Amino acid sequence: MILVDAPCSGEGLFRKDIASRAEWTPERSQGCAVRQSGILDAALAMLKPDGWLIYSTCTFNPGENIDQIKRVSQKGNLDAIKLDVPKEWNIEEIIDGTSFGYQLWPHRIAGEGLFIALLKDQRPPENEEHFPTEIKKSKAVQHSAIPEIFTKSGKLITMNDSVISFSELENCHYSSSIGAIRFGTHIGKIQRNIFTPHHALSMIPDYWDVWPRFELSHHEAISFLQGNSINSKSEYNGPILLTHNGLALGFGKSNGLRINNLLPKWLRIRSKIL
Repeated sequence: MILVDAPCSGEGLFRKDIASRAEWTPERSQGCAVRQSGILDAALAMLKPDGWLIYSTCTFNPGENIDQIKRVSQKGNLDAIKLDVPKEWNIEEIIDGTSFGYQLWPHRIAGEGLFIALLKDQRPPENEEHFPTEIKKSKAVQHSAIPEIFTKSGKLITMNDSVISFSELENCHYSSSIGAIRFGTHIGKIQRNIFTPHHALSMIPDYWDVWPRFELSHHEAISFLQGNSINSKSEYNGPILLTHNGLALGFGKSNGLRINNLLPKWLRIRSKIL
């Protein structure tokens, strides 16, 4: 099940927030509708066969509400579901062809109002196991190159050279019938008996003392963030934490004469910075 509580033009705020009335324009509402369409399309790409989608806004106009439901219903697999709503709730059913939605008006309910709709994916459910096949192919690992803080914190396994750490709670889930999309924390990779830490670890201050640090100048920091290696000598060979003004930027791998860049490509700065 996916719940989309979409950003909207906020007409539900008009009664309690006078300033919000002045901010509303037809163009803003149209822009919200475009954004909502993009969000819904992304949600549909994630929705599994036989899944449910709930869509809601705190606005009243059809372009952001029932029109969105009608649009996604026409894409093929989704059917709007009619709800059995008690009359005493004072909720209005909005119907457009085969699409259904429910409008809560602020003068009929104890609240500021909203729109909500329920949709069902009509594709037959997939036959899938609780655990990905990669986990079944994994194996426990104890490696001298992995920092002791990780080997003591819980179970470690490897999957395709990646090292995954499990907490005690995750170990319990791993051995149960509870399904999960992703288990554990990716802490790095082992290749040729060398452990390379995952970039995310550089963003956690508790781990900053695990690796040697190398302070970069302003020019070196910009160059590193652009994806370049650092031509500076270091007394240490292996993974090294690169910092600027005491704050971590990411990892490099030192060979003593140069520090190779380990910053993920999707985080690197592409534009020139003076």
